[in-house]
Amino acid sequence: MTYKAAFAQLADPYAWMLRGFMEMGWEDISLSPETYPQIKGRGIDYSRLLNPMSRFGLRLSTLALDEQNEWYRAAGSYEFEARLVNDSKLSYSILLRSDEMAFSQLFQWNANNPMYVVEDIHSAIVQKTHEFIVRSKQRKSISSIDLQEMLNHPIIPPPPAFTEVLTIRFQRGLNLNTAVQEGLWNSTVPAIAPAPVQKLPTPSFSASPSAATAIESKQTSSSVVDRPAFTIQAGQGRGQFLGQQGLASQEHSSAMVIVEPAVKWLTWTAYIGMVMGILAIVNSMFTLFMMSTGAAVRGSKDSVYLMVVIISAVLGLIGTVGGFLSQKQMPQFQNLSKSNMRMFPVLFALCYPLSWFIGMPAGAFAIFLLRKPSVQNALGSQ
Repeated sequence: MTYKAAFAQLADPYAWMLRGFMEMGWEDISLSPETYPQIKGRGIDYSRLLNPMSRFGLRLSTLALDEQNEWYRAAGSYEFEARLVNDSKLSYSILLRSDEMAFSQLFQWNANNPMYVVEDIHSAIVQKTHEFIVRSKQRKSISSIDLQEMLNHPIIPPPPAFTEVLTIRFQRGLNLNTAVQEGLWNSTVPAIAPAPVQKLPTPSFSASPSAATAIESKQTSSSVVDRPAFTIQAGQGRGQFLGQQGLASQEHSSAMVIVEPAVKWLTWTAYIGMVMGILAIVNSMFTLFMMSTGAAVRGSKDSVYLMVVIISAVLGLIGTVGGFLSQKQMPQFQNLSKSNMRMFPVLFALCYPLSWFIGMPAGAFAIFLLRKPSVQNALGSQ
């Protein structure tokens, strides 16, 4: 494979894939691979290539953007992997895989026009993402047979010169987002490559079409630079959340992310409270039945059994009704709404005795998170 170098005298397919995706508007998230791509909704991560033990390919992360370029928040993001492999004909190819989609496809490497291959991979990722979002909304799952039928060819590791250059940049905290400014490559695509595909418009990271319509900014050549766009940066890298009044502010979205762990435990407390309440009602009815048959009452113990019936019935009703109301009011707590009922799940967790084993720590944890300054500021700004 001899062709013009992609950058830093590197001419291997991995180097050309990095440059190609960057030319097409992807961003380098190698320094923080756990975050979502924050600019264009699609990012590349080469950190796995630097691990001599992994032998994995180039990781590609894309937000779940549908055909209307709106973020399908329930899915979050999808991951692909681009590997340099030898196919069945022992020629160089790029194997694109996604385990969560049970998807794999081979792209034969073109040494004379490497950008052609990168564009084909980009188009395949976009198309497969659209298809899988539709499939997810229809609740269709993948099977073990689908996974077994995925293509798998011997991986060709990146050359030492490639990993050496990227390791030095990685250790210095440099990503490829500044490659053009640093002069690693020109801002235009090489002459041997076709013109880059048109970049997608700024994604509308909303959870519903109505919300997306309300905030959508129509980009024109005269205003696209000056007009701020909603990006995934809001909400601690998780995107803008839907609050009570539509899309929440960045501060409010961040606060909602902070209280998310407490929401999970309070939800479990509500369900456990309902279960314990139902069991208490059953115990009350069973004790009353035993009293009516005389099988469990012996003289002076009548009042004791009657007290058991009353206490069990009361605890059962409180647990069942309270747990149900707690679960219904959970969105108020999760969205940090102005309503005073947002604290009902916390009060139920702390006050219902039959679920104290999980309710006490869950309630204390929720109060601890609510007292954080960022959450208090979000509540005060409403």
